[in-house]
Order: sequence, then C-alpha cells, then structure tokens
Amino acid sequence: MNHRYNPVPAFAGNAFIYCLILMLGWLPCQAQNLVPNSGFESFTSCPIGFSEFNGYVSDWVDPSIASPDYMNACANPFPAGVPKNGVGYQQAHGGNAYAGCYLTGGGLYTEYIQVHLASPLIAGNEYEFKMYVVLHNNSN
Repeated sequence: MNHRYNPVPAFAGNAFIYCLILMLGWLPCQAQNLVPNSGFESFTSCPIGFSEFNGYVSDWVDPSIASPDYMNACANPFPAGVPKNGVGYQQAHGGNAYAGCYLTGGGLYTEYIQVHLASPLIAGNEYEFKMYVVLHNNSN
C-alpha cells in the first residue's frame, strides 16, 4: 500500500476559511453618523461665559427659552473652558468641547439641545444611538 505524505493537515482548508472570515470581520463597516457636529467641535464663536449655545455651536440649537452651556478648550481658563470651568472639571469625551444641560427631575426648568439629522430615518430600519453623559460635579 502506497501512502503519500500530505504536509497539510485535513483541517487546514477549514482553518483558511475561518481566518478569511476573521479577516473580513476587520473590514470597515459602512456606518454613517447621522448627527452633524456630534462632538461639538465645530463652532462659530468661542464661548466666554455660561448660557452661550445658540450661535456658538455649529448645526445645534437650543429650541427653548432655557440656556444650555457650551464648553470648549478655546475658552480656557474660565468660566466655559475644558476641562476646568465654572461648574467643575470634566474632560471632553473625544476632542475639545461638550454641551452642558441642566436637567431637572420633574421641575419646570429644563435645558435641552437639538440638531437636524444629516438624512431622515427610514421606517423599518434599525439604528444604533450612542451618547456620552456624565453627572455634574455638584450633582447628588
């Protein structure tokens, strides 16, 4: 009986397929961020104090009579700077800026912000929403 030595094990073909699948998993996805200026990095004016949001942050608006805050490193040292400002100390998540909103638990005064999405949401499609939130230094 003549046996031929095969230097490649029988599972090698399957291993190649698994490696190929794993490598394809590293390819970039076609995800799209529908929120313009999501990191608040684009601005028209550097804030010099509190309650400066409308007209300062590109694309975003304050749709109420309340007054959310825009914090940016360009405003350093005080009071609307990043990371140190008049309400505490907080690094921006991924850049030099963030928005601050006073949210009350059932009170009459609440600050909020809004932005028009880059394109409309489509019914039946699934979307992933992420945001980063931290509690104010003086919150309890």
